[in-house]
Amino acid sequence: MMIKKYILITVSLFLLYNLFVYLAPLPTLPQNQWQQNVIRAQEYIYDPKADQIVIVGSSMAARLDGDLLPKNCYNLSFGGQSVQDGLEIIRKSHARPRAILIEANILTAPVNKPFIDGLFTPVLYSLRKVFPALRERNQPVCIVAGCFQRTIQLASSMARYFSLLPGIQVAPHKPAEILDEDQRKVRAELIAYAVEENNRTPEKTFLLAQRNILIQYRQFLKTTGIPVLLFEMPVDPRLRSTANYSIIRELTHDIFDPRQYTYLERIDNHPFNTTDGVHLDRSSATAFTAFFAEEISKQTRILH
Repeated sequence: MMIKKYILITVSLFLLYNLFVYLAPLPTLPQNQWQQNVIRAQEYIYDPKADQIVIVGSSMAARLDGDLLPKNCYNLSFGGQSVQDGLEIIRKSHARPRAILIEANILTAPVNKPFIDGLFTPVLYSLRKVFPALRERNQPVCIVAGCFQRTIQLASSMARYFSLLPGIQVAPHKPAEILDEDQRKVRAELIAYAVEENNRTPEKTFLLAQRNILIQYRQFLKTTGIPVLLFEMPVDPRLRSTANYSIIRELTHDIFDPRQYTYLERIDNHPFNTTDGVHLDRSSATAFTAFFAEEISKQTRILH
């Protein structure tokens, strides 16, 4: 009898929690990169919108500033993962976005199978559709952390507001961090390492296998009629002339022929800064996102 009572209480609390997160969605704060990737993927899987323009990319495009992107853009790019993960999620979820923007920098990075399998495990995939409490963003620890972060942000905003009133002094906002000599040295070493790694020629068998996979994705996109545009994230200029970048660019143009597909304008003369030769630092990511959003707007007529 007691067991039935405990089961009833547990089920009731679970249903109440589901109702709570459904009716009053709260801010969430991922605890690590993997969880952040899962949350980003699940939010797209369980709430796709027909008029969305979806960005699929690697950790490079994951740094785009979401606040500056057009409101109908969804960034399905993942830290430490690949363009192919985003394409596979769109394929498996049967979503039909208005258009797809594909990051062309690292198209050959393969799908992360454990990540995709975890998102589409048959039983959990179906249960998460009905019970939002089972989704990663609604884990209690993420919600508590998110609410705490939001409280700090609000307190900081209020402090800045009241600092403008006469007679009240608040410590000034800290300026952007300036790299010291040691930090500059570390960054230079990371860029040199990235150049060295990208001068290694990929194996032909690997490239052939990835080419076949990308052709399958191209066919899927053609069959569904989803418009495709391609773009490149800025990298350190020294990387653009490496063997790996040249091979990937040639492969990309082979699969997505520039005469048939639209490539967004690339910026080669802007002094963007990277943390490691590959990933933009925060200020450069913000600057590039502003340009990128403008380029998307220019293509609106193509995306109808």
